[in-house]
Amino acid sequence: MTLFSHFFYAIRFNMALHQLGVNPKIVNIIHRQSSQYTAILTGHSPQEAALFLLTMLPINFQYSAPADVVIKWSAKGKVRLSDHTVQDAIHKLEFYNSGLGALLDLNDFYARQNLD
Repeated sequence: MTLFSHFFYAIRFNMALHQLGVNPKIVNIIHRQSSQYTAILTGHSPQEAALFLLTMLPINFQYSAPADVVIKWSAKGKVRLSDHTVQDAIHKLEFYNSGLGALLDLNDFYARQNLD
């Protein structure tokens, strides 16, 4: 990944944090950069990286994060519900009771249908 693409990844990551209700400037820059670097190495999108970082923030950020944002990201292919790391993050954030749980269940159903 080039320096130029790192720059745009960081912009999309910060926008994703903002959409989750987190001002990127209040998150320690080392934590932000570490989350981005790890996500890039593991092939995760900026939106998925923001979701992962959200699981490490204080609980008040987690509870106030709008689940509908993640649902929209999923519909646009920016968050892969088939990814186990994403599923773990969603469960940690207790989005399960906000409609994402049903979306995860539906994703599992379709995955099983494709295996048959």
